[in-house]
Amino acid sequence: MSNILRDRLVVQEPKLIDAVRIRDGTRVVIKRVVLAEDNVEILQYLNTSKMREDSRNNVVPLLEVLPLPNDSGVETSSPSALIVMPMLFPLMSVTLPYRHVREVLEVVEQLIQGIQFLHEHNIAHRDACRRNFMMDPTNVIPSGFHHVANYWQPDGRIHIVHKDRCSVAPVKYYLIDFETAEFFTPGSSCVGYYGQVKYVPEMSGTIPYNPFKLDVFQLGDLVDRFVEEYEGLDFLSPLADSMRYTDPALRPTATESLSILRQIVTSLDQPSLNISTENESTILLFYQTYISSSSKSLGFVSSPLATNTLEYPTSKGIPKAS
Repeated sequence: MSNILRDRLVVQEPKLIDAVRIRDGTRVVIKRVVLAEDNVEILQYLNTSKMREDSRNNVVPLLEVLPLPNDSGVETSSPSALIVMPMLFPLMSVTLPYRHVREVLEVVEQLIQGIQFLHEHNIAHRDACRRNFMMDPTNVIPSGFHHVANYWQPDGRIHIVHKDRCSVAPVKYYLIDFETAEFFTPGSSCVGYYGQVKYVPEMSGTIPYNPFKLDVFQLGDLVDRFVEEYEGLDFLSPLADSMRYTDPALRPTATESLSILRQIVTSLDQPSLNISTENESTILLFYQTYISSSSKSLGFVSSPLATNTLEYPTSKGIPKAS
């Protein structure tokens, strides 16, 4: 890619920018926030040393909060700041598909545990959806990646070098964006429309509903997305279905959802959890991503297991093999 094309990579989120922390070279992202609207206090609380002692806590690490002066140009009269967080990788990306059953199980368990942790501390996220879960790329992508175009290395010229997640397990997954998060006393309700998933049955602007069961439905929708987009995960359908029961009273809690997942896992034979990259049962072994040298097109190179040519995935994500 020419230098001109590299310079044309455009930041998609105007409030976000990547940076390098000088003292240790850590790659970070900096986000401009309004302290009250973005619930920075909740983030700070969940990042206290006491909260971090719990291994289930997968809230994005808050490295620093840098207050902005009142004349900083932020269009609000409320106090604003820059928050510094580690640079993370999207949970689901065509650049880095999941290739093993146990990789997906590790993700699902961590995500449910994270919501369970929040609920035990009376916090509902209310946007526990795909784009708000991220992966720590430290060991999975040793080459690093470009913040804007994550299929490139940081120089914007060379394709990323990555490893199977299971080869460097455990991999940590994080929950971000707490704008819709709130403390709720047990038994309390909320009203309003929250999150990326808008078809939650009980969601209403006037009729109160349980915010914790909202999180469960949203996360169940993500589990279903894995089932739909990857071969060999149909055994997770009962979990996804139960987490998305129309009647929230019949929907399991996060803790109950975790129990259902673990019951499912114990019913699986161990060889199915330890698929190697050479095994033809590997999830999504049927394709590799290819970035053309001209950077004008992105296509797929089929593996010998593929029986068709794949089209570039739509916003629905990685397609199953047909």
